[in-house]
Amino acid sequence: MHSSQVDEVYKIPSLCPNCEKQGLTQILPTNIPFFREVIITSFCCPHCNHTNNEIMQAEEIKTYGIRYILNIKNEKDYNRMIVKTDYATMNFPEIELEIPPSYQKAEITTIEGIIQKAYEDLDRDYGGTNSNHINNEALTAFIAKLKEILDTKPLQNFSFVLDDPSGNSFLENPYAPTEDSSLQILKYDRTNEQNIALGFSDIEDKEDSKVLTTPCSQQFKNIEEVKSEVLQFPSNCPSCNFPTVTNMKMISIPHFKELIIMASNCDKCANKTNEVKTGGGISDKGCKIELFVKSAKDLSREVIKSDNCSISIPEISLELSPTTLGSKYTTIEGLLTDIREQLNDNNPFAYGDSSKNDISQKYENFIKELDLMIQAKKFNYSFVLNDPTGNSHMTSTDFNSENKKAILPESNDIKAGSADNIKDDYIDENIKYFYYDRTWQQNEELGLNDMKV
Repeated sequence: MHSSQVDEVYKIPSLCPNCEKQGLTQILPTNIPFFREVIITSFCCPHCNHTNNEIMQAEEIKTYGIRYILNIKNEKDYNRMIVKTDYATMNFPEIELEIPPSYQKAEITTIEGIIQKAYEDLDRDYGGTNSNHINNEALTAFIAKLKEILDTKPLQNFSFVLDDPSGNSFLENPYAPTEDSSLQILKYDRTNEQNIALGFSDIEDKEDSKVLTTPCSQQFKNIEEVKSEVLQFPSNCPSCNFPTVTNMKMISIPHFKELIIMASNCDKCANKTNEVKTGGGISDKGCKIELFVKSAKDLSREVIKSDNCSISIPEISLELSPTTLGSKYTTIEGLLTDIREQLNDNNPFAYGDSSKNDISQKYENFIKELDLMIQAKKFNYSFVLNDPTGNSHMTSTDFNSENKKAILPESNDIKAGSADNIKDDYIDENIKYFYYDRTWQQNEELGLNDMKV
């Protein structure tokens, strides 16, 4: 979308679908702050007062699907803002209400607004004597249940699921930038059927879905030669399923483990992916790393963050779940920048006309604090990595070969100890390492409870 087109209202005379007289459609291309560009359309008929509002995405479809799961705990949760696309399915599992993508068009609404619209449509079509449906009694009881929910707003055993394979829907986090304990966000790879429904090439097509099978022509004499080379293997693009090549390089991080870095670039859709995996398995103990940032030098520390590692900065009440940023090989400055971008993407209602004054002010102050950290103008704060797999790492700026001993302070809830051969041969007074035994729940999430070795 060209910048000159944004926030300019276009008015188009159009036929009213209700009375078939001429109405007016207004089209507004706009940019939702810290979210993405959208096109808002509004129709109004002066003859029968029929109105209709829709929202369309003006940006590309994401390379992943997204699913929001909200456990409703208070009445404010019913007022959470939602950006719903044409591809999103909405579900209230406890009352067995599922709203398919074709039923409610793309719009900006709230959870209460979704229930209200479902109630009004069902009551109009099936309520009272409007229908001779064979299950009219069951429908009448269900409509009455929706009405009761709107009146009482239940808080016990009530949840909402928003699933969008295009990755462009959004559910508001009113507590941003802190983590919302009631909201779970999952990103997933789309199925073949979902890709086809989104308009991508049919991955059953032989020419597009055929995986490259050319064998590796490189011959290596020993493992050291393998580690020194950039290896390539055939794969398929996760976005369009077009055959591509993934580059893989093994590197060894001093005082840590071997890493495998994989990256690919699709020639068809230009999608780029990169991923970092540790060469070893899950460590015997989890690891919590606390860095006290004192100078700009600390921002240049290299960081290996695994998929299971959470991030927190207590001084600004920042908490990020493990799945927020994925696995990365970057620096402290790079992570702070990624955090800022991620918060902007996940909190479109923090600014603008739809934002509440207290939330907007809180978010603005938080972003200012984060910017000062990125620009190396604010110091004396803690940057914490907590990885139950023990596969995250932070480099040291001070190395003492004469006194090889890691600083392992004791803690009431997380005790110092040993974890494989990691971080046991250098001193860095700005970093503290805590090794701890994982809880049963953490082992369950990692799939370790069912493993028999």
